[in-house]
Amino acid sequence: MLHFTAPHSPHIPAPRHMYLFQDTVFAEPANLLDDYTGRAPALVADALVWSRLIQNNYPQYQYLRKDYTGDVAHDTRLVYQEYVRNYLRMVAGIDENVGRLLDYLELSGLDKNTVVIYTSDNGFFLGEHGFYNKMWMYEDGFHIPLIVRMPGSHAASTNSDIVSMLDMAPTLLDLAGVSVPGDVQGRSLKPLILSQSPSPQWRESLYYHYYGYTLSTSNNWIASTNGEIFGLRTKTAKLVCYPRWKNGPFWESFDLVNDPLEMTNLYAAPSHQDELSDLRKQLYNLAGYYKDTNIVNVLDTLNK
Repeated sequence: MLHFTAPHSPHIPAPRHMYLFQDTVFAEPANLLDDYTGRAPALVADALVWSRLIQNNYPQYQYLRKDYTGDVAHDTRLVYQEYVRNYLRMVAGIDENVGRLLDYLELSGLDKNTVVIYTSDNGFFLGEHGFYNKMWMYEDGFHIPLIVRMPGSHAASTNSDIVSMLDMAPTLLDLAGVSVPGDVQGRSLKPLILSQSPSPQWRESLYYHYYGYTLSTSNNWIASTNGEIFGLRTKTAKLVCYPRWKNGPFWESFDLVNDPLEMTNLYAAPSHQDELSDLRKQLYNLAGYYKDTNIVNVLDTLNK
């Protein structure tokens, strides 16, 4: 296992990459200047301040503040360019070193029986919705990379099934020919990897819970800085709940086919209510399946 700290903060690239992309002007995300109108984050805006690009507290970006005008669009665009520049300088370092590892496997002959899996512990926002961070359930923080290279001759393919980091342990055991314990949460990806096509027997939705709250010994909820978020994602839709934020709960629901940037909250839309009912049921069932008792209790309370 090889764990890179980069491109985590602090954004200090290798000296050889210090001036990489120096003259590059990067295309902006379409929702860089999102103002959250009509969506739950507008109701928890004070909690979003620390997630906004223009409010980041990384030391190497503080010099940009002297050029801030107070105009959100101007200031966000200013810091976005420098932020992405440093981020990608660090990604270049990762790219080089993954290449070194793959070269070694080939030169040593280990590539003949080695499965290589490239992934990450979380996604990240690089200006999408004006954010730099990870815990929001919007796609940019929710998605993680997953690339699998099998030994031998395998045609390249892309699978669109919904998978999770929970699947890593059973996948590694299965690929190594070891039985998977029955209490392991997650499913082996081996059938998906070898079949090179979506599986009709695979999961239809994925459960998400960001623990922004902790339960004290006296059984009272203690608010953290970030706040709690839980929800459900299918291949085409998403349901998000901010259960204890200020005067919450606040809900969001998105049509990921027609609104991939997640700009239109359909939670209160009359035409969306049948699908919403189904999403709620799936969310409740998955919270129960994973024995997430606190969320089951929250949902029971909200349904009363």
